[in-house]
Amino acid sequence: QAYNAVVKRQVDIPMVMDRLLGGSYIRGGRKDFLRDIRSVFSNAMMFHGEEEVVHHMAKELSALFEREWEVVMRLLDPDKMKKEATKLQEAGEMGPLGSEGGGVEGCQ
Repeated sequence: QAYNAVVKRQVDIPMVMDRLLGGSYIRGGRKDFLRDIRSVFSNAMMFHGEEEVVHHMAKELSALFEREWEVVMRLLDPDKMKKEATKLQEAGEMGPLGSEGGGVEGCQ
């Protein structure tokens, strides 16, 4: 089948990069970026059948992206970070913030 017939919202990595570098996502926010990057992966999986390697690669990259995006979002949310740091402190996995030797073990 022709790609145009299968994929209605056509987005590819170069298009996402152009929009990113051109500042489009500054105006449109994270939602636009997420919609586009997720479309890249879903389009690849939609067009390429489950038996094709491209489908599997897109599925794996999508899962990796979602895991890493969650990490970035936690880092950008200072309230959530503070709550997580407090939980680590209470669990004894992290010294007091700002103390000598404080921080997550192995990360000083």
